[in-house]
Amino acid sequence: MKKKAILFIILSMFFFKSSLIHSGEKSKLGFQSGLFFPTGFYNDYIQKGFFIQLNYLFNPNIFKKFFFGPELSFIQANSIYTKGSYTFLPVGIKSEYLFLISKPLSINPKISFGAYYLNTSREKKVINLYAGAGLSLDYIFSKYWKAQLSSEFIHFNDPKESIQGLIFSIGLHYLFLKSKKTPNLVVSKVKNERLFSSQYSKYYQKPIGTIKFKNNSKQAIENIHVTIKMKNYMIKNPPKKQFIPFLGSKKEKELPIYIF
Repeated sequence: MKKKAILFIILSMFFFKSSLIHSGEKSKLGFQSGLFFPTGFYNDYIQKGFFIQLNYLFNPNIFKKFFFGPELSFIQANSIYTKGSYTFLPVGIKSEYLFLISKPLSINPKISFGAYYLNTSREKKVINLYAGAGLSLDYIFSKYWKAQLSSEFIHFNDPKESIQGLIFSIGLHYLFLKSKKTPNLVVSKVKNERLFSSQYSKYYQKPIGTIKFKNNSKQAIENIHVTIKMKNYMIKNPPKKQFIPFLGSKKEKELPIYIF
């Protein structure tokens, strides 16, 4: 059996009722699709192309809103002067940090790096490094889904002449949420009557309502000490602690609420 001394300080009657708490993202699986626009030297040699990406980002619990993980992309763009095409296959690591604008909206700076494979009509195989940086706007439209608008500058390193480009894409992400732990002892129900300052004297003898506690654990809890305080209603020092000597597993116990 567990022996716990639990002190409950309830600041306001408005907080007696339970509320839904979004536990946050643990990880997310995303798919991006968009357009690739070459810049710099190759702007005169490569047409705009299409871009797709699959990524999986997770929160390592280092920082609350920091995510990183693997990304796999595919970019294909036709050559301007020949019938051939440029096919890029970047494989690397992406990281991003979430800055919340409002509850469903966030703006996320991101960086990525890794190695890429390039196949062209002139060179059948080129393997080198790449790096990218960008910004995305995320909108959570349901509990498990978010949409994303993204822009990114990407640099493909090459000993002869590096290739740069801009990527504009839209995406869809499935969210894996952090599990919400259920506390062992919870307030399951609160009943209270309306309070009138003109009748304060009766509240010295009569409770203003009741509060019910429930043991959610698989074991009994002993020696539960409860102090109830309602902001703007009680005197500075709240009434003495109430005592629940024993509360069995999955059982409930109701206590009166006194303000004096």
